[in-house]
Amino acid sequence: MRRSTFLLICFILSFLSHLRTSGQYFSSGQDPANIKWKQISNSKFQIIFPEDFSKEAVRLAAILKRVYEYDGYSLNHRPKKISIILHTRSTEANAFVTWAPRRAEFYTIPSQEIYAQEWLTQLTIHEMRHVVQIDKLNQGFTKILSLILGEQGTGAIAGLFLPLWFLEGDAIAAETALSNSGRGRLPSFEMPLKALTLEKGLYSYEKSIFGSYKDFVPDHYHIGYLLVAEGRKAYGTRIWEHSIDNVANKPYLFTPFSNSIKKITLRNKWRYYKGVVQRFDSVWHREDQIAVTKNYQPLHPLNKKTFTSYRYPQYLNDTTVIAEKSGLGEIGTFVSLSNSKEVHLFTPGIYYLNRISANQDFLAWHENLYHKRWENALGSKIILFDLKNKRRKRLSPSTNLFSPSLSPDSKFLVAVKSTSNNLFTLVTIDVASKKILKEISLPGNEYPINPVWSEADRSIICVSLGEKGKSLLSINYDSGKIDTLIEYSFRDISQPAIFKNYVVFHGTYNGKDNVFAVNRIDKRIYQVTFSKYGAFDPAVSPNKLKLAFSDYTPDGYKVCEELLDSNQFVPLVRSSTYFLDLADTLASQERPVRSINMDSSIVEVKPYSKLTHLLNVHSWAPAFVDINSYTINPGAVILSQNKL
Repeated sequence: MRRSTFLLICFILSFLSHLRTSGQYFSSGQDPANIKWKQISNSKFQIIFPEDFSKEAVRLAAILKRVYEYDGYSLNHRPKKISIILHTRSTEANAFVTWAPRRAEFYTIPSQEIYAQEWLTQLTIHEMRHVVQIDKLNQGFTKILSLILGEQGTGAIAGLFLPLWFLEGDAIAAETALSNSGRGRLPSFEMPLKALTLEKGLYSYEKSIFGSYKDFVPDHYHIGYLLVAEGRKAYGTRIWEHSIDNVANKPYLFTPFSNSIKKITLRNKWRYYKGVVQRFDSVWHREDQIAVTKNYQPLHPLNKKTFTSYRYPQYLNDTTVIAEKSGLGEIGTFVSLSNSKEVHLFTPGIYYLNRISANQDFLAWHENLYHKRWENALGSKIILFDLKNKRRKRLSPSTNLFSPSLSPDSKFLVAVKSTSNNLFTLVTIDVASKKILKEISLPGNEYPINPVWSEADRSIICVSLGEKGKSLLSINYDSGKIDTLIEYSFRDISQPAIFKNYVVFHGTYNGKDNVFAVNRIDKRIYQVTFSKYGAFDPAVSPNKLKLAFSDYTPDGYKVCEELLDSNQFVPLVRSSTYFLDLADTLASQERPVRSINMDSSIVEVKPYSKLTHLLNVHSWAPAFVDINSYTINPGAVILSQNKL
């Protein structure tokens, strides 16, 4: 063995010994012990899931089969078989891939912040791209290392030499190219970088990649997508395929990824980063010069020293707005805004907000509900805060309830309910008794988002997500009749609010997030706000005269207000503009997953025994690693971790 190879192996072993103390062999926690586990296994993947999720697991198998054929196309690689564990009792709405042991874990209950792509398809395209990235490393030098160290060897090379901005940026490029949606098609995904670059200039590579405790910096997902997508547009898919190959075969060069970028682009990583951002900056400046925008004044004092956001405004009455306030070094709180004054109301528990609901009596939102024993049994509860008595209470008659919306008279609220086997319903709850009054299912088990109550015609207005994207529906509460206000598309829409014969909502038409309105009678769509960067979270005052919304700035979201007059609404002129048109370039380099064959005739669901799978050896090492003293001694180590 060459001396350089030996030294690198010793370095990696010492690196692993350090990381092990902080969770190198990652575990997300445990699922409830009473779950009966099943599996679907073939030559490409193994899906491990609770028995009551069998129907959805079969559907996921069809998605995986399709995605497996295409997800590695632009990296010229098909991965080896991998295990996928489904957590169906948690509302975390996330997923990850890890390599010691080699597996992916999906959290199957979707978030209310989901874009216009069905949740399991979203997860599959994005996470399987991570599988392709890391599995492609198992060649050359890295393959030799994996023979010596097991799966931890490949995982160590990925962790040491593949930057996070590439891993996530490439996965977002894949989710965008292989579908009709994806974050690369969302104006809000471009927005933070655009605002920051236009008004504060170019940050250094190090600050953009590693962040700052002083200034707000968009994370590695945003900058990563920009760097990866522009690289593919300028140099083709070979740039990243070659970069991974170089890491796999020559990690002993210590900067193999950067070396590959320089070889193909003739620029080091700093110059490559600067050139990419400057090109986008010039495009953004040209767009800014011709864009029709308005300046909106905030309802609160601006803090330009520290990034501070005010989101999800709701009217308590015609003159007072409540909002969530958060920022760098500041946890989220609820504040009231009136006459340019800000008053602290309440600090909630741990939550993932997409919207709050408020009227003259109550404030409602959903919070996380943690299990005392099982980490992967995270629920969601509805909290009601009495504004007069300053008291909070849990309203939920059951767990996994989201996005509550109060009726104007405070007698009941409507919310979204999700079950562990992915059955979705709209529920109405009596505020006084805490009982569920009615459950309404959408056709095809589509996922309802952000429901609101329309008092005038006793209907529920909500966004519906299905295989064809998102639509806006009006559902008669008594008869169940459904009226489609906006037809299905892969444009992102959310957060509806009632204004006379209109529904105002957040939408992504014309390449920018703004507030729009649809006429409930003739179904025509109008533009209401003309934000410079993006407008979100529309709310209508009780007297129907004013609109409050969150307007994005480089210093955070600000709550603004303008008069509501349907005569001032501008008819929508549709545009196909996406994030700098990168999405179309990426799609042309792939074989898009446009449809899924749901034929399940050849899928066999089998039992998965927890007892016989207790032992799962994934890694080893020809040395004894002392994690207390960070030393390597003669000996051997064998590592095993149960996938569950």
